[in-house]
Amino acid sequence: MRTVCIIPARGGSKGIPRKNLQEIGGGSLLYWAVITAKKSSLIDGIFVSTEDDEIAEMAMMYGANVINRPAELAADGTPSAPVIWHAVQQMERPERYILVQATAYPQSVDTMDHVIQAMSTFDADTAISVRRDTLFLFRRGKCGYGYKINQHSQMPRQLSEPEYLQTGACVAGTVDFLQKTGELIGGRIALVEDSSTVVDIDTPLDLDIARALHAYRNN
Repeated sequence: MRTVCIIPARGGSKGIPRKNLQEIGGGSLLYWAVITAKKSSLIDGIFVSTEDDEIAEMAMMYGANVINRPAELAADGTPSAPVIWHAVQQMERPERYILVQATAYPQSVDTMDHVIQAMSTFDADTAISVRRDTLFLFRRGKCGYGYKINQHSQMPRQLSEPEYLQTGACVAGTVDFLQKTGELIGGRIALVEDSSTVVDIDTPLDLDIARALHAYRNN
C-alpha cells in the first residue's frame, strides 16, 4: 500500500517569523523533518507543501518533492485537512498519507513507522501519536464560571481510566477517508503511544526549549 509523507511548511508565521526554517543543532526544523522521514522504509515519497520559494528550494535541497500550495491555503488559521487534500491531488494517488509537522521537534522515525503500521494493525481510518495525559481540564462557560471537562469522578488519577494527548508529531490516514469526510482525525482512530518528549513549537519560548532539549540529548 503506497504511503506518502506530507510536510506542510508555509512561509508566514506570526509567533515566530520563518518558523519552519528556524535552526536547531545546525539544521532547520524542515531539515530535521525531511531527513527523519527519509529513514523510514514504509514511506514511498516525501512531499513538502508550501507557497514559499525559499522553503521550496530548501525542501528540494534536502531531497523532498515540492507541492506548490495556493496562497488561499497558506493563510493564518487555514486548517490542515484541505492542505493535505490539495497535496494528494497533485500526485499519483496514494492509498495512505502521513502528515509530519516540522514544528513538532524532535521527530522520530520509530514514531512515524508505528503510526503507519497501526493503520494496518487496527484496520484504522486514521492514526495519531499520543502521550498518556493526567491533566484535569476546564472550560469557561458563558456565565464566566469554569466547568469540568474530563474529571468524571473523584477517583485518584492513578486509578482513573487513562486519557491521551495528541503530541502533534504526526497523523496518518487513508486518502479515501479524507476524501469522504474532509477529516484528518476521525472514524476508527488508532492511538500510538509515544513516551518521548516532543515540543510543539508555537512561541519563541517553545523554540528555546526545543534547542535546550537538543543540546541536552547531544551533550
